[in-house]
Amino acid sequence: LFALLCIVGLPAISAEYQICGTNPYANALALPPAIHCSVSSNEPLIRTNVTLYADRSNHLQIPAHKCFRDLIKVRVYNFLYIRTTHHVIGRERLSISTTDCHEAIKNKVIHGHALTETRPGLFSTQEIEEQNISLPLLGSSIYTRSTYSFVTDVIAVIDEETMASSLGNLDNCTMPDGSCRVDDAVIVWQPSSELPSCPTQEVETFEALVTLRHVLIPEYELAFEFEPNFFKTYRLLQLCNISQGYRTTSNHILAFPNISNTMMLQDFIIHQAHNRLRRAAKTLTLADNRTSEYDLVTQQPRLAPQLFESDEIPSFDTQPISDIRILHAIRKWNVSQNIFNRSRLYESEDQQTTALRSIRYAEYRIRQLEYFKSLTSTRPLTYAELTIQRDLDTGLSDIFDAYLNMEFGKLPMRSPTDITDRPTPPYFLPSSLPNTTSIWTPTIQESTYAAENHISGNDSTLEKES
Repeated sequence: LFALLCIVGLPAISAEYQICGTNPYANALALPPAIHCSVSSNEPLIRTNVTLYADRSNHLQIPAHKCFRDLIKVRVYNFLYIRTTHHVIGRERLSISTTDCHEAIKNKVIHGHALTETRPGLFSTQEIEEQNISLPLLGSSIYTRSTYSFVTDVIAVIDEETMASSLGNLDNCTMPDGSCRVDDAVIVWQPSSELPSCPTQEVETFEALVTLRHVLIPEYELAFEFEPNFFKTYRLLQLCNISQGYRTTSNHILAFPNISNTMMLQDFIIHQAHNRLRRAAKTLTLADNRTSEYDLVTQQPRLAPQLFESDEIPSFDTQPISDIRILHAIRKWNVSQNIFNRSRLYESEDQQTTALRSIRYAEYRIRQLEYFKSLTSTRPLTYAELTIQRDLDTGLSDIFDAYLNMEFGKLPMRSPTDITDRPTPPYFLPSSLPNTTSIWTPTIQESTYAAENHISGNDSTLEKES
């Protein structure tokens, strides 16, 4: 049923759709585009209520003006002053300065030339010759003329970083700035102290079938696909009092009133499918106190015996690193200098231990990213998994600190205000790296849940998103 309605139950293009229900008013809703989806027999699915939200049409609106200059190039031909012709050979629209724009709007004058309303909302000067010209006795010459204009309209303010207007594309503009340059003009407005309100409004609540990727409302044969980027949803709903709200790829908002506010929806669906908690799952807590879980890859055997065939870490050069065994490990686990620089966030320890700690961090990073990649072939990543993946892609995360402390000894993080006596981290010369990693031990094994080889520790909250 789900697959059938997703594929054939919707029109191929967006349209206005009338929803009738218990609402005292009708809601015109732009339909989501038809999506091709299917649900396998082993994919988790729940039946629950969903509240559908659509974009509001009554956003905060503030007056705005667009100012520009039309430059006209004219070729004039003269024959003994008996015959003179003019031909426009080029037109170009240019921006003007913000100062000139404000002057034109306030005084209806720019550079001493009056602007008059030529049509509703458009004020322009007469054509202004840019320089004095003299006609040649015989032949042609080129000169320029300019017309200065401004257009009056409004800007719809969705939030401080999102605005829309027929005056131009405001994607790179923010409301507090008061002005913004677009391709061929400058747009100015008076920043408003009134805070924007929630950009969505409630349509109706329906019974729905929900998977990790899709939501189906059978009553109206509507299918939605979740926007995989949770961070966009968080920014969009900052001004809204909506619990358990999620954005779709069609820019609708879906909220799930019957799902507990203590857990992200995707985690709830996974829990319902397995009907149990995962013992070894780690927990990430959002700013609104909802939680999301992720699994940490298995802790690996100690690194020193693999490199040196001894439990002891020998003395070796670290500035630069020259030991071929360590250089092979750096090559194998793609250890960047940024990862070595990560040691500056922690208290000092001997340079040899710092080097091995950084290599082991890089190994866990690669293994964790490979594990997340393997998950995407079977299901979307949860909020926690996406957040950890994002942090690891930048090379900075503390999720492996428990493993690293067990192997190399506890190492506290420095206070953010402590900028004194930070040690120079180990480094290597890229030209010294070997071309092969065959000198030592295993290739990356397929990552497994930490529950399969769990060592110790309880669930913990690692992050509070702000």
